Amino acid sequence: MTVDLRGVTVRFGDRVALDDVDLTVGAGERVAVIGPSGAGKSTLVRLLNGTAPATGGAVRVLGSDLAGATPRARRAVQRRIGTVHQQFHLVGELRVVHNVNAGRLGEWSAWRALTSLVAPRDVPAARAALDRVGLADRLDQRTSTLSGGEQQRVAIARVLVQRPALVLADEPVASLDPARAAEIVDLLHEVVTDTGATLLASLHDVDLARRGFDRVLGLREGRVRFDVAPGRLTAAMTDALYELTPR
Repeated sequence: MTVDLRGVTVRFGDRVALDDVDLTVGAGERVAVIGPSGAGKSTLVRLLNGTAPATGGAVRVLGSDLAGATPRARRAVQRRIGTVHQQFHLVGELRVVHNVNAGRLGEWSAWRALTSLVAPRDVPAARAALDRVGLADRLDQRTSTLSGGEQQRVAIARVLVQRPALVLADEPVASLDPARAAEIVDLLHEVVTDTGATLLASLHDVDLARRGFDRVLGLREGRVRFDVAPGRLTAAMTDALYELTPR
């Protein structure tokens, strides 16, 4: 089991971001998480990558108890998790190869990471990852000169060199136009197919959530409202999920 949550609650002060959440995700599954702004989607991603601690409940990711893990054990799990963010988290003034190599920082020493900024390490691996996302010719280009869609592809290449068992995508296409958004979602599916990784992606677009995913999870006010196969997701379910006044 890649993800196993039991009765998980996450609080930030008086605000409950996740409320008594149960969730299991098997190895190789692809799960889309949808819901209105503030539903808890980003908190769920942060919980799973170990950057937001649970207030209550049991959290197991990749077979490890994150809630009770030591900092060292948590870092070991995090090295097996790749996260794709809405804002890309790239350094625009650096060349593309350096941003891709950032996916290796968890396994490199500080000295190796610093020297790689002068003479990039593992260039063949970075080039292979960029080739997989269609940007092999941009290895030495300054990252800030790329389009938004191209920068998100660089972020996915960064995840590829990490060789993760679990890929988390937090609103990865929110800043892209519909055509580029569909391309990125399709690319994420291709990447996890190639690597055998599990995928959990939070999305705003319901149509994208139906695109290649095994399950669609609906979150509202920190609670799971449904967990269904895409073919069983109805308009009534999504209308209730996004309605302004809950029933």
